Amino acid sequence: MRIDLRGSWRGLLAIAATYVAFLLFAQFGFLAQLQHDLADAGRVRAAMAAMGIAGLAASLGTAWLLGRIAGPRLVRIGLGAVAIVAVGSLACHGFASLIVAAVAIGASIGLLTVAVAASLPEIVPPGSAGMAVGIATGAAYFLSNVPVLFEASSVVRALVPAGLAGVAVAFLRSPQCRDAPWGVSLWGVSGAGTVLPSKTSFPGASSLRSEVLQADRPCPSRRRPTGRLYIGWIRRCHGPLSRPGV
Repeated sequence: MRIDLRGSWRGLLAIAATYVAFLLFAQFGFLAQLQHDLADAGRVRAAMAAMGIAGLAASLGTAWLLGRIAGPRLVRIGLGAVAIVAVGSLACHGFASLIVAAVAIGASIGLLTVAVAASLPEIVPPGSAGMAVGIATGAAYFLSNVPVLFEASSVVRALVPAGLAGVAVAFLRSPQCRDAPWGVSLWGVSGAGTVLPSKTSFPGASSLRSEVLQADRPCPSRRRPTGRLYIGWIRRCHGPLSRPGV
């Protein structure tokens, strides 16, 4: 299968921004801010525990949201939340405000990481996910460990990930319409997340919607979409489908 890195750069940027936010900001920068402002190991542990609990809760909540909101949209929300929280955390210096910041960081990172992992088929072209994730992850780890950033102040280690997340939000495409250009292959309509090439004509294909991808919407009548169609639980939505003549 051909690897399309040229068409992967938006998703690659989102993945890299996710890792940089987690490493450079949440794990390095904010921890240093906690140690500087609290100067008490017990309070630092309490803030990190709050971050971890919030991250777990947000991860579970995101798993629930993915059945109701399109994954790429959640990725954009997560990136935006991380950028806002990173900038806002710089104004927190007291114990209470740092606990609030820790909870917000854990929740935004939890949302973002789960949304990115679940949305890879939609933000990276088919066949390119492995290479894109490898490049993005490696680049993020490299950037996060560059001495000029790793040893920088907490302000820099918050603003750089926030800026990268903002750029990723700007370039990550919103979910595209999920219409079938020439109908769908009736042989392949079987369950959730099935990737169907458009082969067989099927009346009313433009109205097919997915329960998994709730943001699916019919394309404008004069717009001829291209590519593949992701259909989930069509049998549940529209009843059993069978081949013509059966």
